[in-house]
Amino acid sequence: SAMTIHWIHIAIGFWIIISPWVLDFSSILTMRWSNALIGAAIIIINTWIIFGESKQAQPEAEEHSS
Repeated sequence: SAMTIHWIHIAIGFWIIISPWVLDFSSILTMRWSNALIGAAIIIINTWIIFGESKQAQPEAEEHSS
């Protein structure tokens, strides 16, 4: 489903952040910051998509339950 893809993107974002240390290129400052910023952007965007979609669905359910 589409939601699963967003969770996979979040996992990829975490991988991008930690990869400089795992793959041993963390001593290259530019690449380390580049990975951190891109990884964080991927995580933030996909988290926003996931929880933004669930927030949009909730008001309808609340209106029907009252």
